[in-house]
Amino acid sequence: TKMHTLKAQLKSKQRKKGLTLRRMSMLRAYATRLQPTLTDITLPKGLKEIEGYLFNGCENLVFVEIPDGVDHISDHAFYHCKSLQTVEIPDTVTDIDGTPFGDCKSLKEIVYLGSKEQWFEIEKSKTAIPQNIIVHCTDGDWIQD
Repeated sequence: TKMHTLKAQLKSKQRKKGLTLRRMSMLRAYATRLQPTLTDITLPKGLKEIEGYLFNGCENLVFVEIPDGVDHISDHAFYHCKSLQTVEIPDTVTDIDGTPFGDCKSLKEIVYLGSKEQWFEIEKSKTAIPQNIIVHCTDGDWIQD
């Protein structure tokens, strides 16, 4: 399917400055310290929430894969990530608070690992997802208006 092809393309890209975190306790320290160089990140399993301002100012961050089990994405979590193009969100997310992708000028698409029906059931503010973003769901795509 289109979504699986997209995921395969994203994962096959060579990531020179990527980071895989194995412990949640390392998350905040690394996100803050590596802001200027971080291009992609694989978040640790067991994470339940993406905290507000966690990746604030990671201007070179291009791709984020949010792990299965996360249920909440907080306001301004990825604020000012100007290079962020793609975010993969699991179907375990039930709440997207405030404006987590504010000032993400390059954001083009969200890969949502659930159906359109599940996507619409997520509690989110009107500004949670920027306009004209393509949301790829397991049963088709749609554009955020």
